[in-house]
Amino acid sequence: MGGYFPLPHVEMHLYNHFENGVPVGGLIDQVRLVAGIGLLILFIACINFVNLATARSQKRGKEVGVRKVVGASKKSLMLQFLVESVLVAFVSGAIAVGLLVLSIPVFNGTLDKPLVMDLSDLLVWGVAVAFISISGLLAGIYPAFVLSAFKPIKTLKGIVSNHKRPFNLREGLVVLQFGIAIVLIIATLVIRLQINYAGQRDVGYNVSQLIEIPSEGDMDKSYEAFRAELINSGAAISVTRTGWSTTIDGSTTAGVSWEGATPQQVENSSFVLTRTESDFVETLGLTLVDGRDLDYARLPADSAAVLLNETAIKRMGIENPVGKYVEWGSDTYTIAGVVSDFISGSPYAEVRPMLVYASKNYLLNIIVRSNPQRSMQQNLQDIERITKKFNPAYPFSYNFVDQRFSEKFREQEQIGNLALVFHC
Repeated sequence: MGGYFPLPHVEMHLYNHFENGVPVGGLIDQVRLVAGIGLLILFIACINFVNLATARSQKRGKEVGVRKVVGASKKSLMLQFLVESVLVAFVSGAIAVGLLVLSIPVFNGTLDKPLVMDLSDLLVWGVAVAFISISGLLAGIYPAFVLSAFKPIKTLKGIVSNHKRPFNLREGLVVLQFGIAIVLIIATLVIRLQINYAGQRDVGYNVSQLIEIPSEGDMDKSYEAFRAELINSGAAISVTRTGWSTTIDGSTTAGVSWEGATPQQVENSSFVLTRTESDFVETLGLTLVDGRDLDYARLPADSAAVLLNETAIKRMGIENPVGKYVEWGSDTYTIAGVVSDFISGSPYAEVRPMLVYASKNYLLNIIVRSNPQRSMQQNLQDIERITKKFNPAYPFSYNFVDQRFSEKFREQEQIGNLALVFHC
């Protein structure tokens, strides 16, 4: 049933996307995106400084000429201009820190996260000083080199340059600056288009009226009675159990084999796993393309049955899949049915091959399709009453699946808003 691998606890939040058991990304991608945008904006600021400093070379040419006449060396002039650049960077950095402190509440409102800048942390100041110093030096190298290279006689006559170079760095920097700005504009538009696309994308199942309740305490041993009373009370029309929430991809497994599969196909196969017991298709409101739903509660033979989604069937290249066999680990399973593709993970990602298998163990999530003919408040009151009856030692907690699914858009919208603010 697939392998296990260790993952440091401190990385679980940021590295939560896996391929073949290897963490390949997740929320860390958004951190890298924001950091990349910030570095690009800093780079644009350095380009502006270089352009402004070199544009003022005409005014400072005579100053350089006089200093060289009275004995100033090229090295001392370069040092002077570099020091000026670093001082300007530190003044800008101080202003930036002040603006940052004032704008943190605004960013907290945009990100919906409690960002805090600890001004008493020496590490923060050490990193800030190093960052500002490096930025000042990098921004001042080219102007220092250009200004210190002026010839005193020509500059005192008002002649800064008497020849045209085949490549003008200032012009190249301007082109690069506008190029980066265009990239940021395009990136902002792409993020907006992604959000619009994902918002209009067909989820593949009916997310409304779905309520998730954690299966904890006594719920596991009294599930059948709990399920029956929910339906008899009129609060629910269908109930199922799953290994985890509907709105997240479960674990991923590789090495699934099937009739006619080549060794390369088996090696490259990767399936999202979902475990359930009965009434999975009915409760979620999935479209059953072929075959039937799993019913392990009433058909013990379904312990060796699986459901596959349409993407899995296409990748496997199986025709008339119902009744055929797949091998997973050391076990053989019968394909009981094929369901239409539905989004269980990110609404921005393509649907991956999915394997739904029957189990009565580790079913930690109860999914209730509430009765649409009654008010949600009335349904929740009955669900809470019945839940407390069968599981009195635990507080009643629940989640609406449609709300959990809509939360998936929040972080992407925050990234889009940040990109828009940074660009402005």
